[in-house]
Amino acid sequence: MSENWNRFLFAVLGAVLIFLFWKGFSSLAALDGEIGGVFEFLQNAFVFLLAAFIFIYYGAALIFVLLPTKPEEIDEAEPVTVPRLETQLFNLKEPQDGDIDALADILGDFEVSQFLTSVSHPYTAWDLSWFKEFIVPFQPIWAVTHKTDSQLIGAAMFVLNDDQADSSWAHLKFWFGPKELDPQQQVEVTKAVLKYGFEHLNLEFIKAYHFHDDETKGAVLEQLGCQKTEYTRRHSSARGHEIPSTEWWLERDRFNAAP
Repeated sequence: MSENWNRFLFAVLGAVLIFLFWKGFSSLAALDGEIGGVFEFLQNAFVFLLAAFIFIYYGAALIFVLLPTKPEEIDEAEPVTVPRLETQLFNLKEPQDGDIDALADILGDFEVSQFLTSVSHPYTAWDLSWFKEFIVPFQPIWAVTHKTDSQLIGAAMFVLNDDQADSSWAHLKFWFGPKELDPQQQVEVTKAVLKYGFEHLNLEFIKAYHFHDDETKGAVLEQLGCQKTEYTRRHSSARGHEIPSTEWWLERDRFNAAP
């Protein structure tokens, strides 16, 4: 359970406890004489505290749930830029505003988002804003277009290691519109990205994953020379539950030795 939900539940629990105290003082305030007057005063004080508590803490906790704050790592990260890359069939470039909107349309397709861990469905305006503000500027990401018609068909990117003291590896991620590219064409795109990562980002190895029902991505990772490291389960935000997945690993020397 996330920290924000913990705050929310703690606020609810606190409100319930104060309410129970208030009910107890209500019973005592019904007593005759001076003691009853004291407890009536305490009862009124608790009514005030209850209202203040709900308004400040409970309301703030609800806001934290609905509008989660950005991770601290993003505050410390430096913006990155990527060069234009080119393959036989495709151009890879740094996404511009129009490209990002087109990528959001692709991510909004459940046929795409169901195979990604952190992309929700439906893909909302808030998700797009987060992607624009906190992902694109701080991670090496390329928008992929056909050379023939410049149509944007997907993206490939590295998610850099959160530990800035260890920049030797990154996660490889890529997604394309449904039925846009066959596995061999996806290999062509991701090879260009890997070559840049190993040669210019000085990565020593990359990690990747695929859900077991995403056979295309599994085939791409295998053709890239990646090696399976473990079978596990990952959460799919679009599907709302965990999916069996395979973790992959590719070292720079193995990539460079491939034909």
